[in-house]
Amino acid sequence: MKSNTVWEDVKKNLPSYGNYVKISPDIREIHYWNLPDHLTVDISNFKLRTPSLSVHKPTIKTIKRIIGNNSKLEKKIQKVVNWTLKRFEIHIKLPLKLKNRHYVSLYSLMLSEGDYKNEFRLQVPEKELHQIFVNSLKNLFPRNNFSELYSLNNTSIPRSTASSIFRYFIPIPEIIPKFILLNKNFSKIYLRIAFESEGSVLPDGAIQLSRSIKLPQRLEMKGGVGKKFFIGRLKKEYPKLYFKLIKYFPVTLLGEYLMLKHNFDIESKLIPESVRINKTNIRRGKYSIKWKLRITSVNKNKFIREIGFITKIKKSKALKVLDLPTRNPKLFSLEVMKKISKDNIFTRKKFVEKMKKLYKNPQSFIENYERIGLIKRVERGKYKITNPYQSKQHLLH
Repeated sequence: MKSNTVWEDVKKNLPSYGNYVKISPDIREIHYWNLPDHLTVDISNFKLRTPSLSVHKPTIKTIKRIIGNNSKLEKKIQKVVNWTLKRFEIHIKLPLKLKNRHYVSLYSLMLSEGDYKNEFRLQVPEKELHQIFVNSLKNLFPRNNFSELYSLNNTSIPRSTASSIFRYFIPIPEIIPKFILLNKNFSKIYLRIAFESEGSVLPDGAIQLSRSIKLPQRLEMKGGVGKKFFIGRLKKEYPKLYFKLIKYFPVTLLGEYLMLKHNFDIESKLIPESVRINKTNIRRGKYSIKWKLRITSVNKNKFIREIGFITKIKKSKALKVLDLPTRNPKLFSLEVMKKISKDNIFTRKKFVEKMKKLYKNPQSFIENYERIGLIKRVERGKYKITNPYQSKQHLLH
């Protein structure tokens, strides 16, 4: 009996796009009652009917205790005041709307590269990502003096630091929010930043995005600290453990895989690469598994044209691999010819229109096919498929 590949084993366990959307958070806006109880707000233009709030700067906890969740009061809140460490104010209009490109950009960037648990910081070498960081904050909080709330430290690896209070207004769930999944434009913004931050263009022309997740302790493995077990070895030597491991998907990477497929018709493979025994439990726990999302062939070309990258260096790498020979471009293009033909006759114009999103010179397929006898020109701009059922071996030579 033929053994399945790792991808074939994984594919059986993948949830559908619809099921992922069902469990994704429906985050659209932030209200004052979503903020931590200890924060203080300025409602000096509005008096509550209680002596305990006559100071006009109550905490969130006090407001919720006295009046609960009140949308009328919310519109009166002008500032959030941070009294810890250093006093400063953030001018804000509540509820804070998140269904926009600025939140999507910041969410994707911080999820991949940022520190947001106890601070709000970005430390990466790419200046373009720092620009996205500060521009997104400025557009989400437009009425503020950012010289007091943001700083850039130009060391060997630049560090952008914003007030830690921003982390209360910018939710960063691991499961991608519903409105991003359901909107193609938001999906494109999200994916472009995610692949720029955590993705790479490989020498073989493939595009890859990698993420790691913590494994539960019941799946402990024997080995020294720093030991890495590649998935091929696990499948061969520990099959029971292997079939448990391939069900632990990084939920963020799973959402990215489903978005590519559903919103852009870009096929990819979601494959576990290795399990690692870590030195500490801090980031990924004692045991972590690394997954990779891999895009190849015509799907790689489609990704470059429809989503692409941000920085010059990755744009340059992508353009260089755009026309690299892929696994099945000839088979794919022959299928396109067959699909658009009538009685095995198709036009050059229609073929080029179908293929131009994927290839710079789709007419080269026509020239090559005519040369090797797969198609024959019957009149100007029209061709007949003469050998539509040639073997794969012949087509790939």
